[in-house]
Amino acid sequence: MTQAHDSARLAALGTEAVRPDLRDLDQRSTADLVRLALDEHHAVDAALEHGAAALAEAVDAVAARM
Repeated sequence: MTQAHDSARLAALGTEAVRPDLRDLDQRSTADLVRLALDEHHAVDAALEHGAAALAEAVDAVAARM
């Protein structure tokens, strides 16, 4: 794969999207950065909770093929 192809694939991932609301990270206080990290962590937890059953099914399917 070429670097351009990799970049195009990454650009399509929501996790790799540019977030204009975070362009000022270098100017934020430490407390703000910690709060942001915690908020983002909670968003991941919520997504995992929402998809827990499907995730467990997928893990079981992979394990069955091993």
